[in-house]
Formats: sequence, C-alpha cells, structure tokens
Amino acid sequence: MVWDMLMSGYLDCSEIIDPVVKFEDSAEGICPYMDKEQEKSIKMGVIFGGEE
Repeated sequence: MVWDMLMSGYLDCSEIIDPVVKFEDSAEGICPYMDKEQEKSIKMGVIFGGEE
C-alpha cells in the first residue's frame, strides 16, 4: 500500500532522503557522514545509472 502511494505520487519523500549521492561516488560520499555526522547517514540515498 505504501509503495503504491509512493509510486502514484501521493507521498513525496524527496525532502526526507538527504544526502543523495551517485552510486559511483557513494563510498566517498558517505565518509563525511559516517565519520562526523552519523545521524545524517540514516537517510542517505543513492542514485543508480542515469537517474536524477
């Protein structure tokens, strides 16, 4: 049910997932959060392929 709400656009979680990094940059992208601000890595998103 929640997946359907997300896919239909009823729920917008774009402001919840932050930071968002490209897959190829994910190892370096997560380092600042894991080292200094662990609480921010919980909501980290990863972009795969050509998605923006």
